[in-house]
Amino acid sequence: MNNYLATTLKESFDILAPFSKKFKVDESRYLFSLALIMQCIKSNQREDTKIVDIGTGIGLLPLTLKRLGFNACGVDWYVFPEAQNDMFKVAEIEELKVIWKKNNLTIYNSNIFTNELPEALESADIIVSEAMIEHLKDPKAFLLACNRLLKPNGILLLTTPNIATLLKRLRFLLGRSPNWPVAEFFAAGEAFTGHWREYTMAELTYMCENAGFKIIKTYNKNLLTTFKGWRNWRKNLRACIMSISTLLPGTREMNYLLCQKK
Repeated sequence: MNNYLATTLKESFDILAPFSKKFKVDESRYLFSLALIMQCIKSNQREDTKIVDIGTGIGLLPLTLKRLGFNACGVDWYVFPEAQNDMFKVAEIEELKVIWKKNNLTIYNSNIFTNELPEALESADIIVSEAMIEHLKDPKAFLLACNRLLKPNGILLLTTPNIATLLKRLRFLLGRSPNWPVAEFFAAGEAFTGHWREYTMAELTYMCENAGFKIIKTYNKNLLTTFKGWRNWRKNLRACIMSISTLLPGTREMNYLLCQKK
């Protein structure tokens, strides 16, 4: 099954090229999310399973899910030029729209924090949020919106970087901040779209439970850092540190939560 998922995901990267190139670093993260979704849904239920990927970016995850047989769509705001966001916007959005249309993929240009969301997003069986909550100033409003859009007993898959990685703990011991570079944060002010805050697993659990979700399963995974050629000593040092983190609970790179609407 994992080989099948990996092949389908790779094909989605190829379909969305060249826009997908910068997301290759996230391929393992997407693959783990896909595996979790597949565990939740039986193969004969895929076509009837409505999945909404919030903060979808260029649409890698919903495209892969559609090609796996699910009724999937995406929603985003910042990839569209009118959001006036330099970090996430796609300048050649019309070219990307052509790819979406050719592959029968719907990506809604909507802001999850407004009440003017398309009806097509409502009554979802599964909502996926891939590495987005750390970019939000109001995670409570976001989680409540997810709860509102889900069917009773619907599933929320939430992924986000872990603030308590071994590498970040070592940085803090050396007097360096584990947060986003302060120059970018300070310069952008209210318009900042980097990581407003990253979370521990306990913090994520607290927020989801208080937003009306029951925690089904949590995962703390290393999925981003890999060893490079011998010249890349900085990245290899990082990879060594993250390898050691497998021995220390709660210190790996990514936090995953599978939650169910109460």
